[in-house]
Amino acid sequence: MIAAIILPLGFAMAVILFAPQLLSHGDWRIAHPRIALRAWMVAFVSGGVALLTSLGAALTEILFSLSGTASGWLGPVAVTLFGWVGLASVGGLIALAVSRFEPMSAAERRTNVHIVLAAAAATYRRERLRGVDVSFVESSWPTAMATRATGRQILVSRGLDELLAPAELRSVLEHERAHLTDGHDRVVRLARLNLACFPSLLGARSFDRGVTLLVELAADDLAARRCGVTACADALDAMARATGSESVALRATRLRQGGVRSAARRRTTGSSAAEVAGV
Repeated sequence: MIAAIILPLGFAMAVILFAPQLLSHGDWRIAHPRIALRAWMVAFVSGGVALLTSLGAALTEILFSLSGTASGWLGPVAVTLFGWVGLASVGGLIALAVSRFEPMSAAERRTNVHIVLAAAAATYRRERLRGVDVSFVESSWPTAMATRATGRQILVSRGLDELLAPAELRSVLEHERAHLTDGHDRVVRLARLNLACFPSLLGARSFDRGVTLLVELAADDLAARRCGVTACADALDAMARATGSESVALRATRLRQGGVRSAARRRTTGSSAAEVAGV
């Protein structure tokens, strides 16, 4: 029984200590953002499951100790202490998560109200992109955002609508749609809640930074596969020039550096340009 307590606990500690080091470095993350994003989630979930498994084993040993069936060499006093400390820790973590989640949830609700009101008052055109509503709103700032305020929806400003060519705009819509269909917003929310609970923990900071970057790169890749590398990179370049964002310009450069391989794959599969850019 002691192995059932120590081994999961050791695995959880190893994940906390080494996962941020492994998942926060290396060019492989930039080349394969979806894999890196899944790796972060696997590390987060497996570490939590390991901690709960260790605690469950300790509680089981406590019950055996109380019934007088525990082996003498297991150290029932130490196991009991670990179990009660573990229970107290879990209770504290739940209370901490709830206390951090409530303000975040309230802020999100307020934001959703503003989004709904702004969209209702300023929408000048509506479209539908493969099950997702697209609303074009009056705003000169070139931007687009995915939201679940009233179901799955994408908001596009007039400034962005007028800035981009049709193929470029379609790539932006596909980028935002990817955030909704792949649940990127939920992953980001989880990372931010984790950071709010443990702001001084290196792993929490790395998780938040990594997820924030990877969801954008993953959405870029999905948009490029559907609309073509050129349209997606050109859209990012235009937005970078309009907003002065260096990070957006770097994302365009990344797509173009991988564009030769993408184009080769499209030629190999015989996909036409119309299929790549089509609905």
